[in-house]
Amino acid sequence: MTVNTIRDASQQILEAIAARRHRETEDRRLVVPIRVVDGLIADLEELNLSGRQRVPETWEERLEPLRVALPERFREGLRTRVAVSRLMDHLYDIEEYLFHLKVGDRAIDDDEVALPVTSVPTADYPRAS
Repeated sequence: MTVNTIRDASQQILEAIAARRHRETEDRRLVVPIRVVDGLIADLEELNLSGRQRVPETWEERLEPLRVALPERFREGLRTRVAVSRLMDHLYDIEEYLFHLKVGDRAIDDDEVALPVTSVPTADYPRAS
């Protein structure tokens, strides 16, 4: 082996380590919004089981942080006084978006994707590396 070959291999290893650290940081950044959405879905399931038909207006405070954090195309569906099932469906779409950001194409099974990747604008939907 030559010095250049060793140097190139070392550089590739360092770049791979940096890319992995970046991915891990991004994954951790998405854990909180995913947990928030999971909690909202669980609470909506409880509302639904208790016979509640509509999302109460008191949920505005719970939905606001997501409105601020998510791309605009998800904001309009984060409303109160809509059917519980409607908000749940919207939250499942948001959760799918967040999972895609977290794991990228590694988790996509073409038969299970509800939102085709082609329907998502590239500017709002960066690919995981």
